[in-house]
Parts: sequence; C-alpha cells; structure tokens
Amino acid sequence: MTWLAEHALPIWIFGGVLVFLAWVTYLNLRTTKSLLLIPGAVAVVAALLLAEWLIETPREAVLRRLYEMADVIEADDVPGTLTYISKSSGEVRAEAETLMPVVEVEQANVVEVPGIEVDMAAHPPRATLLVHAFVNVTRRRDGMKQGVLDWLRVHFVLEDGQWVVESYTAENEQLQRERGRYKTWAQ
Repeated sequence: MTWLAEHALPIWIFGGVLVFLAWVTYLNLRTTKSLLLIPGAVAVVAALLLAEWLIETPREAVLRRLYEMADVIEADDVPGTLTYISKSSGEVRAEAETLMPVVEVEQANVVEVPGIEVDMAAHPPRATLLVHAFVNVTRRRDGMKQGVLDWLRVHFVLEDGQWVVESYTAENEQLQRERGRYKTWAQ
C-alpha cells in the first residue's frame, strides 16, 4: 500500500477511469443521482491525491534527508553536516570534520537515486541507497579545483526519529583515490 503513498500516477490513472465511468453512467441514465457521481469521483481522487501529498513514507523520508544533506554540504556547513551523520559512525564523522575545513564545496549534487531499500523491521530501522553523486570542491590552501562523479552505496539508520548516515562506500575507485588525496591535504 505504500506504493500508493509514494506515487501519484496510479491515483491519476484510477481517477481518470473513475471519472470516465461516472460520466458514462450519467450519459446512460440521465438522472440527478448519476450526475452526482462525477463530482463524487473527483472528490475521491482529490482526497487520494491529498493523502499521497501529505503522507511521507520511510523511502521518501530517507530520500528527503539525502537531498537536505547534499544542500548542507554544498553550503560548507560542517556542524550542519554532522547532524546528518550518525553519532555512532566515528569514521564518517571524522572524515567530515577533517576534510570539509580543507576544501570549499562549490557543488554537492545528487544526480540520481535508482535504488532505495528500507528495512523497517530491523532494530533500529535501516535504509540503503544507491546514489549517483557529484561533488566539486576547491582546496582552500592553493585554489586547486577537483570534481568527483561517483556511485555511492549510502547506509542510513533511524536515530531519534531522523534518518542519518551510518556509513557509505564508493562503488568506483575514483572517490576512494580522491578521499586519500584530501586526507593528505588535511595534514
């Protein structure tokens, strides 16, 4: 049922069919009651669309947090970025605290997210995202620019009602090489 709360297209299709059937019923019967089916069908579709818009599923919440985190990273906000990282994830927190002051983030964009797996049965609930991301940075020390486009597998965990990054791995080796370079810049 969550697919209905995540996508409006099935509601629009269902609504189109429902309004069409109400219209055909009115054309065949030509009664006041059958005429009232048309606004009734529109009201049902409107209620379903409103519910789809208001309900945030766990998948949508994780995706929203990912995009918010990219915006905070792009703003070069280290304390803000740390609020999107799990308190138990020492490696990711240390990496953010060490590398972000060394570079100025010019762009941090999520290109696409083709896969989201949410496990609400786990304790605590977990989510894994396959993310195609782009980061463009400038080294503060000498102005050298570097852009990285890579696939990441990002692992989120639900802590205190918010989805936070627990860990991530780069699918390609470009980000691993660049992270190593940035760590030497920080020294």
